Amino acid sequence: MTLTRDFAIKQSLIDLLEDIEETFRRYIFVGDREFVTLALYVVHSHAIERPSEAVEGQYPYHTPYLNITSPTPSCGKTRMLEVLNLLVGQPWLTGMTTAAALVRKIENEQPTLLLDETDSAFKGDKDYATKLTGILNLGYSRSGTLYMCEGQGSKQQATAWHVFCPKVFAGIGREHLPDTLISRSIPIEMQRKVGASVEKFRELEAMRELKPVRQQCEALAPQLIPALKDARPKPAPDLSDRAEDVWDPLLAIADMAGGRWPALAREAATQLSGTANRPDADIGVQLLRDVHDVWPTDTPFISTMDLLHKLIALVERPWETISRGNPMKARKLAHLLKEFQILSRSNGKYRGYDRDRFNDAWLRYGVISQGEIEPSIRHEANKSRTG
Repeated sequence: MTLTRDFAIKQSLIDLLEDIEETFRRYIFVGDREFVTLALYVVHSHAIERPSEAVEGQYPYHTPYLNITSPTPSCGKTRMLEVLNLLVGQPWLTGMTTAAALVRKIENEQPTLLLDETDSAFKGDKDYATKLTGILNLGYSRSGTLYMCEGQGSKQQATAWHVFCPKVFAGIGREHLPDTLISRSIPIEMQRKVGASVEKFRELEAMRELKPVRQQCEALAPQLIPALKDARPKPAPDLSDRAEDVWDPLLAIADMAGGRWPALAREAATQLSGTANRPDADIGVQLLRDVHDVWPTDTPFISTMDLLHKLIALVERPWETISRGNPMKARKLAHLLKEFQILSRSNGKYRGYDRDRFNDAWLRYGVISQGEIEPSIRHEANKSRTG
């Protein structure tokens, strides 16, 4: 591309992102970081190559998901999906749908899936929730392939279905979504607006008014793909490896636009998906963090009962109701910690845990830094990491 054409594409991208952002501001009430994310996501949904046999050469290889949540109904989740439905590439707005219909639709059309009422889907029939989880987990990567048996009796055969496509979920609360999907998603948390004014959404009028914006996306996005393939955007601060993969396509678009977008996109990534600002989806890592917070630093050994008492007393943590509405017991605590090779022992009077046994796990999962380990303990942690 010539410099003149590069400049024209860049300016067109900037104008398009600003138009999309302004469109969302007309109808939706969220924060600035969410508006930036939504604008980048709409462009991303159009800048996707159709699948072919050469998976490794197609763009993008990963696609982030959006997880739109609210604590109660009437916070704007469905309105968000309705606006997205008029802007994203190949939209498919649906609620409950069968697993068979889902895989066939994705295989044949590679839509942007806009899935409403996910709280009902994942809290309902367990078999359906398991199938849905498998489809959505695999569809995050272009190589994601689901095998389903088709036919009757002895004539059944396993058929491969490619389930890669952008996906947006909307539901009440975040507990219903499996941890694996939360880790693949950018959270968009909505609240009821107080004192804020947004324009009334009239779908027929919006369809006419937003059609030019969508057409601009359809015209511009294919021109971005060659440069996006070669892009290696610098990650935003404080992201895990998975979060870096999630944000990579959006940061590449922001960098291509330039101007204010690279800084805004990285700020949004850190605020929405950074480890310091987002509760960890993994219950085990959350336990490690909370154990560190409640354990007095001058106490080398703590009894199991004392540790449980401190954990259960934490406000807004799952430990008081983790066992089917009941407080966590010693067996549950031991089971979760065993995954990190942390075992309890008896000190002759009580059964409990040595603080030294936690330092390696705390270090590995970002609870503490290398400099926070005492010198006498750092040697043992390093030996464990290299052994």
